[in-house]
Amino acid sequence: KSLLGQDILYGAFTFNMPFQEALLELKQNKKKYQNIVLGGGTSYAIRRASFKRKKDRVYSLTLTSKKTLNLKQASGYLNKSRSYFEKAGYTVVYADKHWSEPLLRDPQKPCIRLANKDKNLLIEMEPIGQGAIYNIYITYYSYDWFVAKVTGKTAL
Repeated sequence: KSLLGQDILYGAFTFNMPFQEALLELKQNKKKYQNIVLGGGTSYAIRRASFKRKKDRVYSLTLTSKKTLNLKQASGYLNKSRSYFEKAGYTVVYADKHWSEPLLRDPQKPCIRLANKDKNLLIEMEPIGQGAIYNIYITYYSYDWFVAKVTGKTAL
């Protein structure tokens, strides 16, 4: 989706928006971004540290599970969130063969990536933690920016 010609990352946050604008939007609508449900029983939040930026422009945004999760909960979050995105029209463009099992997946490779049907938004889900404590991170990227970055064709 696009907002005034800019690719939407999430909510009112757009690719390449000024970082200060992103912080203002987060501050003014804090409640809206504190309990984001991406599948039944999941709860994510956007925090000040959620924005990745270069030259004071936002190029990606990360939602973080609101609470720390045990291994079973982390796996559940991954499955429920993937299902949520697939129902919204996203398709998997990459998945580790053990993408929903944090202890078995290859930590040197991405966990799972999905793209929207317009191929302008890429989502990457990662379980980060160890032993019995995990958080799930869902990062939104502009699809074109991500492809340019990965292929070395300069991005931002």
